[in-house]
Amino acid sequence: MVMKVTKDKKLLIKLNKNIGKKMDELEKKMAESDELLVFPLTHRFSDGIYSREVSLGAGCLVTSKTHKVQHQFFLLKGSVLVWNNEGDAQYIQAPFVGITEVGTRRVVYAIEDSVWITCHPNPDNEVLDVLESRVFEEYNNNLITDEMKNRIKKAQKKSNKLSNTINTNLLKHN
Repeated sequence: MVMKVTKDKKLLIKLNKNIGKKMDELEKKMAESDELLVFPLTHRFSDGIYSREVSLGAGCLVTSKTHKVQHQFFLLKGSVLVWNNEGDAQYIQAPFVGITEVGTRRVVYAIEDSVWITCHPNPDNEVLDVLESRVFEEYNNNLITDEMKNRIKKAQKKSNKLSNTINTNLLKHN
């Protein structure tokens, strides 16, 4: 989920206080906001590897899904503040390479326009829908109402329409 932090800068102050236990509350606040954003992803498939790229504008606040698979991530541009599910905060400035451990869930605040890429193993060259269920845990935030879930789904559908998929496996076979 992504939102622009413009009016309620207090969200960032609250993040410093044990975000690990407050991520669901933060997502609820984000889902209630008029600042929910549409953002496209670039999905890249090559033999055995899947990567996803997101560009975040300065001031964007993002919550991630929980990761099932250890993988590398790259901050190619910009700077961000990142809180993990333990509540630890880290300032990251591009260029940066890191590892996401199994079970990690994050909150990311883009200090400046940023580009973040994650690379996931895809040994069976699975399609996106199958791969996402293997890479991310299915999670239901009980604080988010059905109305909020519908707003989130609409934003995700818009994002999906703007997203780009690059499949180098198909390119080399044609």
